[in-house]
Amino acid sequence: MNPDPASLFENLNPNSKDVNIGNPERIYSILGGVTLAIYGMGKRSLLGWIAGMVGAMLIRRGIRGRCELYDQFKINTSNNQKSLNE
Repeated sequence: MNPDPASLFENLNPNSKDVNIGNPERIYSILGGVTLAIYGMGKRSLLGWIAGMVGAMLIRRGIRGRCELYDQFKINTSNNQKSLNE
């Protein structure tokens, strides 16, 4: 079951109520994720595979602007504070 590629970009709006990560943190997540993914692809080992998976998760986090761990702890680093009150 492949997700619709357009759905990956639905939350790029920083004012969306579903976004709980600020733009600078999103950029750093994507950059860190790309770095880890590239490192992981070059390693060809269990450590490389793990680094690649963590990198993919960081890329997804940055694109979506949402962190499930932040949800659990009611953390919101975006300018939008609506998600804390729901």
